[in-house]
Amino acid sequence: SGLGLPFPEFTGTFIGFLEFFGGIFLLTGFLSRVLGWLFAIEMLAATLVANLPQGFSAPLEVTTLLFFIMLAIGIMGGGNVAVDKMLKIRNPNIEILNNL
Repeated sequence: SGLGLPFPEFTGTFIGFLEFFGGIFLLTGFLSRVLGWLFAIEMLAATLVANLPQGFSAPLEVTTLLFFIMLAIGIMGGGNVAVDKMLKIRNPNIEILNNL
């Protein structure tokens, strides 16, 4: 509630579950594109709400770097050894990503 985010109880619980379960899923490569986008949104929010008002400092650099890493995972997926690839979870609407 100190950051002024709406619904702090829900937001905190959601981010906690995302960090814990999403981190485990991301390590295994399960739902990597979806989680990449969710983590990218989280890092963008952390950058804009928590770190940017403090000025350009080490936490801002870290969250910005993590934003771009998660954005890349959201776009490219988990790679050849990911569970998504083994289960062939693909989006048929995005043909160029299916050929990677």
